[in-house]
Amino acid sequence: MLNDEEDYWLIDAVSGSRENDTSPILTVEIIESVRPLTDQFGVAAPLTVPASLQDTLFGQDKLAIGSAILPLHTYVILDAAKVPGLPEILETSGLGHACLFQGTAAEELRDVAPWIVCLEEGHSFTRSLFTAGDGPSQHWDAEPGIFLKSLESLEEVRRHLRKFTRVRDGHDRWIYFRFWESRSLAALALNGMARGGIAEQMLAGLVKPTMLFVDSRRSRCIVVRRNEAIPTAVLPREPLLTERDKEVLCVGRRLEQIEILVEKLLRVRPAEMAAWPPEQQHRRIAGIVAHFEGLGFSQMRSLMLLCGWSLTYGIDLAPIDRDNRIAEVLQSRSPEHDRIAALEVFVSQRHSRTSSELRA
Repeated sequence: MLNDEEDYWLIDAVSGSRENDTSPILTVEIIESVRPLTDQFGVAAPLTVPASLQDTLFGQDKLAIGSAILPLHTYVILDAAKVPGLPEILETSGLGHACLFQGTAAEELRDVAPWIVCLEEGHSFTRSLFTAGDGPSQHWDAEPGIFLKSLESLEEVRRHLRKFTRVRDGHDRWIYFRFWESRSLAALALNGMARGGIAEQMLAGLVKPTMLFVDSRRSRCIVVRRNEAIPTAVLPREPLLTERDKEVLCVGRRLEQIEILVEKLLRVRPAEMAAWPPEQQHRRIAGIVAHFEGLGFSQMRSLMLLCGWSLTYGIDLAPIDRDNRIAEVLQSRSPEHDRIAALEVFVSQRHSRTSSELRA
C-alpha cells in the first residue's frame, strides 16, 4: 500500500493552483478500505454491494416534487470490452439497459461499446460488479465502469451522457472521451475539478446526482456529489474539455501506465524490484520510462521490455553492449517496432553469451 506522498492519483505535476480553480459545486469523498465481495457460496442473504457502499449506491434521500416522493435510480456505465459477452448478459438479465452508441456504431461496436444499466439491489448482475476474482461473474478487479445515482429515467440519463462521448477542446477539436473509464474521472476528482469543467458539465442537468468510481488497486471508492445549494456555473452550450481537464487526464493516464508497469515488473523481476524500497519503486520506474520516452519509445510492450532489461543490466545496457550496437539502435530514428525487435535479438544473444562466460 502506498503512503499519501506516493498516491499517484494526486497529481502535483499539473500546473496551476488546486485551491483557486476548484469547483465549489462538486464535493469529493473517498471511502477507504472497501472490501470487495467474495463468491458468498452458502450465504443465506448474500450482500449485493460491500457494506461500506450500500448507502451511497442504494440509500434513498427523500426527494419530494409536489406531493410525490420520487426514488433515485442507480446506474452503471460499463465498458463492454471489460465484461466479456456483456450485450448477451444484459439481454437475459431483466435489467433496464441501453448502448450509449446508436445506429451502425451500436451494431458494429456492441462488444466494446459503453452500456448504461439500471441496477437493482439484490440482483446477481449487480453483485458481480462488486465481486473479486477471475471468474466470468467477478468483475471488481477489472474496474469495468462508473456508477451514477440520479432521479432521471434510464433514457433521460442516456440522452444526457451521449453528449459526452465526443467533446470539443479549447481549440475546437473533437475528442473521443471515454468517461466510463473510472480512472479518468477519478483523476479529475482527486486533483481539483475546475469550475465549469467537464465533471461539472456532466453532473449539470441531473437531479441529486452522485458518481462513484472504483479504485480496486487501493481498495477504495471515490464519490463525487453536486452541492445543490450552489448554483451551477454558466456552462458551454456543447460539452467542452477544458485545458485544465486535458492536462489532468493526460498526466493521469501516464501515472496509470507507471502503475501497470510496476505491477508487471514485481511479478516478472521480483528480485530486481526488491532492490528499491516499495515507496521508491514508482518513481524509479517513472524515471526509466522518461529516459526511453526521450529516445522515442512509447508503446507499453516496448517500455515493459526496456524497464526489465534496465533492471538487469542498467539503463544504458552497458554490460551487454561491448560493441556499442545496442546504443546505436536506441539512438536510431527507425520505427519503434523495428528498433525493439532488433533489441530483443541483441539482448537474447548477448544475455546467452554473458551467461556462458559466467559459467566458464
